[in-house]
Amino acid sequence: MTRLTLLNGLPSPIGDTSTVMKRRRRRVLLRRGLIWTKRRDLFPRKSEMQREQDTSIWEKKKMQQFQTTIQELRDANLALKNENDHLKDLIIKHIPQMKEDIASLAGRCAATSKQLQPQNTVAAAEPQKKQPGDDDDDGGGDGGNNNKIHGERTEAPDNRSPRDNSTDGQSAPDTTSGTAMVRTLLLGTFPLETLLQSNLNGGKPKRGDGEQLEALDPGKKAAIIEATMKKWPHTTKGQLGTAINNKLTELRARQKQTKIIDIY
Repeated sequence: MTRLTLLNGLPSPIGDTSTVMKRRRRRVLLRRGLIWTKRRDLFPRKSEMQREQDTSIWEKKKMQQFQTTIQELRDANLALKNENDHLKDLIIKHIPQMKEDIASLAGRCAATSKQLQPQNTVAAAEPQKKQPGDDDDDGGGDGGNNNKIHGERTEAPDNRSPRDNSTDGQSAPDTTSGTAMVRTLLLGTFPLETLLQSNLNGGKPKRGDGEQLEALDPGKKAAIIEATMKKWPHTTKGQLGTAINNKLTELRARQKQTKIIDIY
């Protein structure tokens, strides 16, 4: 009965020392927080409320962080999926088509190279190679002899003379290269006396006795080169000029050798 009275806050009988002591002890325990009443349970302390509020805020922030991380992972997964689809489309559709285009282009380049290679080879090798129909005879009984001039072997047909240039212009279309054609046209266009005293652009030759030479007629020279390049478009003007100078040098050397043979 006494305990219920104390819990309900009812006054105890006056003069009851045990009741007074119990009250004092209860107040001390309440101040120390060792016991609490129903009223205190209904209204918690501010520290407890702050702790619960902090816990709630931390949980909300943690949840937001988790949601942000999940969204980033979803975006990264979507980007990887799109990239994978692009690579798959590239491998399946575009790369085979690119391989076919490259193979077709390589085939066309190889065919073009095969078509151009023989003409370029003949044109490049022509300044060192002499054609049988491009050389002149020494005339008389020396028509079938072979002459060695400047390290090159030249042959002259038996039925032609050095002064006979009537068939050179007619045989020009039958030549096998641009340099051979320009030499044939050279012999058919200019007289032999003019060729023996001329050079492509005039001046003193690098080889020989160094005598002053006259330049070929510019109009005729341009016509010869233009006709040759029209039939042999892969031949350059430099190759044709070299062939003309070589032919003129050869004629002067053969004329000089003929004079020496006549003396002896």
